Amino acid sequence: MEFLFPPAPPNYDVVIYARVALVACSLISVAVLAWRLKNWKSIRKREIILWWLAATVSGVVSTFAISRYVYDGNQRLALMFQPTLVASAAGIIIGLLKIHNQGTVRERKEWIGWNAVVVVGLFLWTAMDLTKLRHPIAATHRNVCRQNLRMVGTAMHTYHESKNRFPPAASGLRPISWRVILLPYLEEQAVYDRYHRGSAWDEADNLPLARERMNVFSCPADYYPKNTDGQWYTAYSMPTGVHSVGANPKGTKLGDITDGTGNTLLIVEACGAQIVWTEPRDVNIDLQPAGINLNGSRRGNSAGWLSSYHAHGTHVVFADGSVRFLSQTIDVDILKKLATIDGGEQVDDF
Repeated sequence: MEFLFPPAPPNYDVVIYARVALVACSLISVAVLAWRLKNWKSIRKREIILWWLAATVSGVVSTFAISRYVYDGNQRLALMFQPTLVASAAGIIIGLLKIHNQGTVRERKEWIGWNAVVVVGLFLWTAMDLTKLRHPIAATHRNVCRQNLRMVGTAMHTYHESKNRFPPAASGLRPISWRVILLPYLEEQAVYDRYHRGSAWDEADNLPLARERMNVFSCPADYYPKNTDGQWYTAYSMPTGVHSVGANPKGTKLGDITDGTGNTLLIVEACGAQIVWTEPRDVNIDLQPAGINLNGSRRGNSAGWLSSYHAHGTHVVFADGSVRFLSQTIDVDILKKLATIDGGEQVDDF
């Protein structure tokens, strides 16, 4: 049995209900506004409250549509907030104008106060909501993930300057992951000092570290970030296997990368590999199928080399330190060429 990757987020039914409510609220608001324009003489003051309630419900529900849960690609439903807000604002204004034209002096004074609240409130609310729509949380997650990978790429090159080679994917009699080795170069010396090099990563001495989140190795878009034992997964992996950057048990040198550092994968996003961040394991280009966000054997697992919870692709770090976003529709043959350091392939565009 195959499981889709990325999987549906936890409590996704709540998101679905919220989006249905948002669409319903939008349609009802527009319909009621159309009816009111035909029967506008009977407007009462309490309708102002009802219009405000419609806008409020729409605004609250729309936050789900721009939430981190973009699994089904329906982020565009957040735009339904705009017609609802416009319809609600129109209803409020029509009601206030009616009160002003036909009301008493006291009601007209009240109208001035209400109008000020409406204008200021809607202006601020719209400004905040449009900001969210222009900068949805999904985009924020991508920026954080990209920044994490830049720091990891910089640390890899700093290590290379010091050791004249990149750290091996795993090293030592009790294999230690490159992620642990890189900690001092990520300003995490204290964490590195707590790792017991004489013990395996999953022995009692080192398990406490596995249960601590290392933000620099995590992607905020991952909504299944740890296993049932409370151990945190890493979002990033070094490609291993023959001719990959992780093939040399002593560590690969820049000079070994004859295909070009700008065309060779150094670190890849692989949330679906479900690797604990201290675990000396990485994706293997010989044992796993080439691809991005391929389906897996269990929920949250992806069988392919690259996987992420971002829409449409994953981030990668090339051997020159640059970070790019690869589309999940990338040609598999191109991906295979990018994974080798000395295959002699020509990669012009990807």
